[in-house]
Amino acid sequence: MRLSRLCLHLLAPAILIAVAGLAAAQQAPERKIGPSGQPLPRFVSLKADEVSVRKGPGWDHGIAWVFRRAGLPVEVIAEFDVWRQVRDSESATGWVHGRLLS
Repeated sequence: MRLSRLCLHLLAPAILIAVAGLAAAQQAPERKIGPSGQPLPRFVSLKADEVSVRKGPGWDHGIAWVFRRAGLPVEVIAEFDVWRQVRDSESATGWVHGRLLS
């Protein structure tokens, strides 16, 4: 009787710790690291008063729209070379040169 109680007292905390560890692992979102070494996704701000948002990552891609406010927060969701794909507060996405982001 005493041996089974001792086993129960030793085994129960171990099971609780294992279950808690599994629950924590399931809740933690997996952070991806982009080519720049920075995590994706992440939030940044626009450095300039006027930032052109392009349809693709490069100067040869057309301008989709222009942000006209420095400090505006955007979310970086992808990277290609020096270009960052951003998503704004209205969920619109486009590409911005990395130098224009802080």
